This record gives sequence, structure tokens and C-alpha cells, in this order.
Amino acid sequence: VRLLDWDGITLMDVTPADTTELPHPQLAIEDPESDGVFDLVIAPAGIGSAGAGPYRGENLHWVFSGGEWTSRTEPQPPQFLIHAIHAGDDLLAAGQLAEAREWYVAVIDQDPALQPSGQIEDEVLLLSSFAILRMVQIALISGETQTADDWLYTAENSSATAGVGSPYLVLAQLYRQAYDERNPATACEVILGFIRGRETEILTPLGSQVFGYANRDYAPEDFCPPVIAAP
Repeated sequence: VRLLDWDGITLMDVTPADTTELPHPQLAIEDPESDGVFDLVIAPAGIGSAGAGPYRGENLHWVFSGGEWTSRTEPQPPQFLIHAIHAGDDLLAAGQLAEAREWYVAVIDQDPALQPSGQIEDEVLLLSSFAILRMVQIALISGETQTADDWLYTAENSSATAGVGSPYLVLAQLYRQAYDERNPATACEVILGFIRGRETEILTPLGSQVFGYANRDYAPEDFCPPVIAAP
């Protein structure tokens, strides 16, 4: 996609950012802040390959302001459960606990706006269990011990403990038992120790081998809340 401007003599290329890496871009004009300043939005429609799996790209916004075109990117809203997990993890990494919580709850509650990808059996159980692990961690980071216990009780007495999701609930239990607000890294040490030797069982079901190459992979350190440095 190129942006051209007529200067009275010739067409000038004023394209503010390269779009060659955007798969099947679609164009739209939007006013995201309802301020009368319109963005030209270039949205990738997805990768035309079954091996890519569910796709969530970044929309490219071109804005004319101050006499020049500028560019910014914005993640597309999640449409799949796995991408809601990614959105929550990104917010958690940024220390935005309340916002991260909303995405994890949406996964646990099976928000109808989010759909399973169909890439793995028991996907809803798997991702709900991972989301509960995150809710327990966020509660403990926030000093809400009772809330963490409530989430564990809910998980231990529901069908979310069944099948492939179970290892993530074990991690939640271990993290709760080991968590000490004076030395939170101890809980990270415990769950990292549990993951070692179980990578295929714990990491692979969340990564690109299952959800497709357009999706991220997880490392053991990703299971420690990013706002607390893993040892």
C-alpha cells in the first residue's frame, strides 16, 4: 500500500510506513477517538496458510497531523481464546493487572465474542486452566490472598480440572503454596522446577506446534508473572 500526495506538480510518495509484511491488507477510514481526525487503517486479513493457525495481527494507523503523515500500530482485538490469553499476558508484562484480569476472566467465562481455534482437543479446558493460574498469580501479586484461594477452590471443584488443563492448575496450587510476598521469587523457583522435564506436557499445548506458526511459543520463564523477575 502506497500513499501519494499531489504537490501541484507531481505525485509525491508520503507513505509513512512499509506495508509489505502485512498479509492481505484491507483499507478502512476510521475516527477511533471521535474527534473528527480520521485514521487510514491498514488491517492484515490473515495468512492464507492452514499451518499459520488462527491469526491476530496489528492494524497500521496512518494519521495526518501537523502537516505530515505519522504511523502507529495497534493489536487487533482478540477473536480467539488463545489470543485473549496473549492479550492478557501482554498486559501482565506491562504491569496492567486489572486490564489483564479482564481477558483471563473472558476466557474462563467463555465469552461468546471469543471462539476456540479448533486446533487441539479440550482447548477450552486447557486455556481456562491457564487463565486460572494467571488469576491466582495476579491475586497474590495484588495482596488478595483470599481471592487467590477462591479461584483455586473454584478450579478444584469444577470440570476445568479435567484432562489436558490439569498441569496448569497444579502450577497454580504450587505457586499459591510457595508464594511469600517478602520473597515472591521463591514461588517462581518452585513452578520452574515443576515445569522442567514436563515441557512437552506444559509448554507445547500453548505454542505454535499446536496453534500454528503465526502464534507465539512459551518458555518456562513465561509462567512467572513478568512483573516479578524470574530467578
